[in-house]
Amino acid sequence: KLKDCSPEGQKFWKDLLDAKTQEEGDAIVEARKKEVISKLKVNVK
Repeated sequence: KLKDCSPEGQKFWKDLLDAKTQEEGDAIVEARKKEVISKLKVNVK
């Protein structure tokens, strides 16, 4: 499944799996969302 992801996606999933707590996982997810959203905004312009 990980092979389908971009390098950023693979790193994201690895970080998420390495997260020790729910809070860490949530922080990683939030950071990832912001990255994806900022990339989408750049592409729209």
